[in-house]
Amino acid sequence: DCDKTLNMPVVFSEFGTSSRDPGFNSSYRDTFIKTVYDSILSSAKHGGAGAGSLIWQLFPDGVDYMADG
Repeated sequence: DCDKTLNMPVVFSEFGTSSRDPGFNSSYRDTFIKTVYDSILSSAKHGGAGAGSLIWQLFPDGVDYMADG
């Protein structure tokens, strides 16, 4: 709708997968995030509505105690 009807940019915010979901695995998470970023980049490159994104959470090793899934 933003692309064809509203002619406005879209920011995709707080997307990701939760490690608390049944069947979670990091391979699926990585594929999911890459798919979202590839779609946004393609949209931006072709003048589409995709304007940016905000990943839900990203923690380096050693700070797992801060994560909520």
